[in-house]
Amino acid sequence: MKFKIDLELVKKYSYFLVGVLILVLIYKLLDNFGVVTATVGGFITRTLEVLRPILVGVVLAYFLFKPMRGIEKFIFKTIPKSRDKAGAIRLISILIVYAITIVLIVLFFYATIPSVVESLTGLISQTPQYLITIDNYLGESLANGGAAQDILAELKFTIDSLQSMTTRDIINEIASYFGTNPDSIKNIGNFAFVFLKGTIGFVISFFIVFFVGLYLMLDKEKISEQVDRFAKAVMNKTLYNGSHWAILTIDEIFYKYFTGKILTSMLIGFLFYLGMLVIGVDYAPLFGVIVAITNVIPYFGPIIGAVPAVIITLIDEPVKALWVGIWILVVQQFDGNVLAPNVLGKIVELNPFWVLFSVIVGGSLFGIPGMFVAIPMFAVIKVFFEEGLTRWERKKELLEKPLE
Repeated sequence: MKFKIDLELVKKYSYFLVGVLILVLIYKLLDNFGVVTATVGGFITRTLEVLRPILVGVVLAYFLFKPMRGIEKFIFKTIPKSRDKAGAIRLISILIVYAITIVLIVLFFYATIPSVVESLTGLISQTPQYLITIDNYLGESLANGGAAQDILAELKFTIDSLQSMTTRDIINEIASYFGTNPDSIKNIGNFAFVFLKGTIGFVISFFIVFFVGLYLMLDKEKISEQVDRFAKAVMNKTLYNGSHWAILTIDEIFYKYFTGKILTSMLIGFLFYLGMLVIGVDYAPLFGVIVAITNVIPYFGPIIGAVPAVIITLIDEPVKALWVGIWILVVQQFDGNVLAPNVLGKIVELNPFWVLFSVIVGGSLFGIPGMFVAIPMFAVIKVFFEEGLTRWERKKELLEKPLE
């Protein structure tokens, strides 16, 4: 007697078993959600740390490719016969754009670092006096009582803790921040070893970034062609055309937005620095650099960057702190109503409400990085939505068009 297998029944039970296993897996993942997220987050963090020089090299190539192509086209136009040696011209163009970038960075640091370091040194030397002033003020406020008594008590405890920190504690905190065991730094020799190790790591990372960017810009067209061939092989024509258009749209919006935002942030930082000089605020170069960095966050950036300037000036001279607050509002209004609309508004084409909405949502979901990329991401979503809506309207018109 032959044993006959019911294949349909086996298939049903197989589907049932797979479904049960998936439900059990989901349950276990949810039951150990904290462990899973910590493990995955740790793995991603370690992977990004290892790949950081390569990722920086990719970003460098992305932003320098278009200036390099401009130099390359200029050489081709100036020297027509140079097209016969396109590879050599490409290499020369890359080295030129690298040299220009390095010179600009060096000039920027040469112009800012000495004054910023001087401001930072002066600020550190005055910190104990500032802490005493704040501590006395908090003590008087606590004695008077009030609704904010718990908050003031917490602030006073924090200030007292900072006042009790020694030089050794500060070194340990710095060492911990850079991932070094504080106990290993017991003398100047060990500290010098840690510094040397960090310097060597920086040099190695620098060369990795340099050559990754170099090779990507050298073979950009070839790499793009290979990716394009692969996309055509695995996608149908409709999906390929849509993906190609989406990538070009994202590239255009992100590139123009970030280059424009970096330039406008530098200008806003410089304007804030000039205002601090006119007002007569100490540590003006340091505050200008802070505002330039934080200004990459729309709306809130200049205000966040101005908080240290206002607080420190308030301790010394309250009247100047008032002028600092007024000046940052003026700078922010100039940035939001004049500079950003003319430089960035034509790129993202978002009204102020959607800009503010995207920044709040991005910050709520992903913190500061989310606020940084929220506007171009929302601009991309807007373009995609409008394109989809346009196609849907065209399709609807065709369906509603009477047959002749």
